[in-house]
Amino acid sequence: MKYIYGMRARGFSLGTFPKYGFYELVEDRKVLDLESTRDYHDYLIYDRKLTDEEVYQYELDFIKEI
Repeated sequence: MKYIYGMRARGFSLGTFPKYGFYELVEDRKVLDLESTRDYHDYLIYDRKLTDEEVYQYELDFIKEI
């Protein structure tokens, strides 16, 4: 399983995302075929589900599981 998160406060840069389990950066939501109407700075894919604390600390939104 992979987990997609949206970066709502800032774009991808050093120190703006949890490193453990990071799989891929996607900058265009069209690549992911997302139905969400909300745009994010960038999209992060992880090979694990992030903790609530990580999601809060890095200001991410869980999008979906793939």
